[in-house]
Amino acid sequence: MYKVIFYNDDKGIEPVRIFLNKLPRKHREKISVYIALLEEKKPVELSVDQHYKNLGHYPGLWEIRVDFAKNFYRIFYSYIENENIILLHGYYKDTNETPQKDIDIALKNKANWERKGTT
Repeated sequence: MYKVIFYNDDKGIEPVRIFLNKLPRKHREKISVYIALLEEKKPVELSVDQHYKNLGHYPGLWEIRVDFAKNFYRIFYSYIENENIILLHGYYKDTNETPQKDIDIALKNKANWERKGTT
């Protein structure tokens, strides 16, 4: 149904893939399950799942929320044309609030992707 794409910058670097590759194997595998569900389910189905959050203050920005013991991982993503989903930014969450700097990185990556017109 949907196709997940890793955002890549002007140098071809894929920050979410780099983030995932730095994680322990079990953590990476668990997060991969939630990424795979993006391809299978519609946004309305995911919106009722605690692991997916629409960040309403930032139009078009969503968040995958995966906890592994005391580790809290987040990956920002966005739906783009042609039923594609772009993974924009991943980070380890260590505060109650989502750090603005991480939101800004995701929004910058989204804007860069849209500017490039890559799909």
